[in-house]
Amino acid sequence: MNVKNRKCIRKLSLKSLYANRRRNLIAIFAIALTTLLFTSMFTIALSLNASYETYQFRQVGGYAHGTFKDVSPEQAERIAAHPKVKAAGVRKVIGITAEGVFAKIPAEISYMDANCTKWSYATPTTGLT
Repeated sequence: MNVKNRKCIRKLSLKSLYANRRRNLIAIFAIALTTLLFTSMFTIALSLNASYETYQFRQVGGYAHGTFKDVSPEQAERIAAHPKVKAAGVRKVIGITAEGVFAKIPAEISYMDANCTKWSYATPTTGLT
């Protein structure tokens, strides 16, 4: 704003701010609380979304972009050699236990390479690695 009485306008605005000090403090406090509310709301929403995505990946069995079953070693090599495939992992089922202790809940014994282990959330946390 380009006026000749800039000092007068500044003085009036400052007096208005000081006269309504309580209202201005309440307005500043309300703005700060609203900012905090929206920040926490978006943080919680994004966190829930990430948790739900991880839950879905774990339920499916991993977060690899694609999986193939019953593939011969030659086919696996061709898939891994494709120019659009960045990384590949191998999982070999060794056996399935469905007797004794595992009669009601069958367990699968399998071998996974490092990539497949990482993508399947099966990285050991204890023991020999």
